[in-house]
Amino acid sequence: MGVNPALPRKVSEVLTKYGWDIEYFKGFILGLVWLDLFHENSRYEAFLDVEAGELSTEDNDILGQYATYLSHEIEMERYRFSAGCKVNEKSFPANYRKEHKLFQWACGVNMACRILEVMLEDGDVERESANLYILDKIAETVFPFLDKQFALDFFSEINEAKMTSGECLPLLVKLRTDLPSMIRDITLSSQMISEIPTFDDDDEPFDGPIGNIHGYFVGVTNLYDVNDVVDDLLPRVMVGNKTERLKSVKTLLDYSEKALGGEFFTQNKGHFWGVHETRTYMRVLTALAEVYRSGLQREKAIECYEKSLLLCDNDNLGARYLLADLYVELRRVDDALALIAKFNDVGAMMLFTKALALFLKMGNSTEAKKGLKAAMKSNGFVVPMLLDIIPIAKELPDYYGLGDENEAILYVAHNRLLWRNTPGALEWLQQIEIKK
Repeated sequence: MGVNPALPRKVSEVLTKYGWDIEYFKGFILGLVWLDLFHENSRYEAFLDVEAGELSTEDNDILGQYATYLSHEIEMERYRFSAGCKVNEKSFPANYRKEHKLFQWACGVNMACRILEVMLEDGDVERESANLYILDKIAETVFPFLDKQFALDFFSEINEAKMTSGECLPLLVKLRTDLPSMIRDITLSSQMISEIPTFDDDDEPFDGPIGNIHGYFVGVTNLYDVNDVVDDLLPRVMVGNKTERLKSVKTLLDYSEKALGGEFFTQNKGHFWGVHETRTYMRVLTALAEVYRSGLQREKAIECYEKSLLLCDNDNLGARYLLADLYVELRRVDDALALIAKFNDVGAMMLFTKALALFLKMGNSTEAKKGLKAAMKSNGFVVPMLLDIIPIAKELPDYYGLGDENEAILYVAHNRLLWRNTPGALEWLQQIEIKK
């Protein structure tokens, strides 16, 4: 949906007559869309604080056309700020003067909120948790640009310390930098308010297309309820559209993390999984690593696995195996060897990766051969499968035991390319196998 290049200029001319900037109008329409109050034929006298009928039909139509265009851009997640809509980094108070564009924008959003509040008081709309949720999100996102004292209190609460204007200024800059993503999040939430599925205890939850994930969390604040929603959605997003998978899993991780809270991470670091409430978060973190890994974003996958091990010393989800493989794949051999030494596993999954890491670091050395022989002793099926002497099964097994054929199948299926892409590694295996 395009817009006539002359339309924003005409809108600015109309608004200027009444002492406002186009940013004020953009903020107002944004708030209306967020709060599901926008209608194409709206009249704008109340918005401009003028008497009914004072705004000409032509001016009202101009504002209506631009409002329709803006609402479409917002719903399509294409909302953009105008040039100059930035924080004044030299003076904190200057950001709260009427001529400041960002302040005008915040005033516009606030006007939309005031309209909803009046409608709630008059009983024109129900006082639903969804509306209150959106209002809370707007307050955190927009109001620091609207009121100086609100900003001081807001940043002081976040940092748990009394903040001065000078200390708040860089935080205001950071908040402005984050605004586009915050606007997108609120837009997604508001779009889904009317689409939140309901189900009885006997029904299958969330049957059918997922749509925007944010909508499932509107009004859901209890940790256990958040975990239930995440647990229900995770398996579905993992088999969904590949282009949406990464975004969806990251969104679920964000909700799970916020539900636990920052203090929870500090208090329980190293003991995750042992605390039942953390298991949802750990599963999503592992899923995100898997998505990164399958998308060849190996460094990001490594970060996820490292975080998993940091939170859970016992590694109940087996992050160490995939992390060791990734270290070797990226030739971070010392990191791989240190990780393997830390857990001292005796199974093929780690011992063969250790042998390959030693070969990469030392070549056909006594140490590398010793490592390979220990690995071969742990499972005699792996080398023949890597060398295609024994064909690997087409279907992966659901379980394995130490030293059995299933263990070899799983290891080779995941690491065959790792060995083949290491120059000389398969020839080295063949030499050892012949001498065995």
